[in-house]
Amino acid sequence: MKRIAVLGSGFGSNLQALMDAQSAGVLGGEIVLVVANNPCVAIERAQRAGIPTLTLPLDDLRDHAKRAQWEAQLADGVAAADPDLVVLAGWMVILRGPMLDRFGDRMINLHPALLPDDASDIVITSRGPRPVFRGAHAVRDALAAETDLAGASVHWVTAQVDVGTVIESVEVPILPDDTEESLHARIGVVERVLLPRVVAKVMDSLRH
Repeated sequence: MKRIAVLGSGFGSNLQALMDAQSAGVLGGEIVLVVANNPCVAIERAQRAGIPTLTLPLDDLRDHAKRAQWEAQLADGVAAADPDLVVLAGWMVILRGPMLDRFGDRMINLHPALLPDDASDIVITSRGPRPVFRGAHAVRDALAAETDLAGASVHWVTAQVDVGTVIESVEVPILPDDTEESLHARIGVVERVLLPRVVAKVMDSLRH
């Protein structure tokens, strides 16, 4: 069976969706490792499910030497699980050299916004061209821009943040009374369906 490593930094709701899909026999692979950059609920979920875990705290993102050493340890830890696919699901640290060098052709990311297949600032939607929101505050930025459409995308990871080729995305309309919390929640519902579906699709492609 194909092997999956999941990287997360928070509550682990998308990890849970992947675990549920695996239990239902529709994920197309086995989650063999869950990694976090801090103690979090995602790690607790994995441990309760009997999935091996790795927690690698990173205290100072600005210390380049420590960050490089940390990412080398991260890459070694993930490589030890021998994954066919690395899934970033709520992972909040930008990955650079070691992880991209070793897993750049088999690493996907879930992002709470609609993305194009390139570095463009515009994405084509069912409602026409809309601005692109990348980075950690995509939902907040979409609301601040007063646009009418948000969404979720799963894309291949590259050296540029949220720029890799999109595998699949789903639109989520922004409602007039949406807050950051309410929009995050509605996007989350979509993400928990989208991510397992995309992982299953990628797993199926790896078998051919």
